[in-house]
Amino acid sequence: MIELFPDICAVLGKEGIHRKNTLAINNAKKYEIAEERCLLRYISLTYILGDNFDKNPEYKKIHLILNDTNVRNSSKKIDDIFSIIELAS
Repeated sequence: MIELFPDICAVLGKEGIHRKNTLAINNAKKYEIAEERCLLRYISLTYILGDNFDKNPEYKKIHLILNDTNVRNSSKKIDDIFSIIELAS
């Protein structure tokens, strides 16, 4: 994450980065996101959108994707979220 988000990581420091990443991993597990690649992308989302983006009412579409019980594939969920972000920018 340091290479992708150097400014944020400089402010957080090693312990802050560890706490942020641990929080993100624990949140991802709530949505059955456990594959390494998906976890890394989920962690990236916390750097882009904020630690609790999954509960932020501003990101209702993301909340719906994460909580969609019909989609079991975590890669699809993460891909769909990144598609929304790309469309918004």
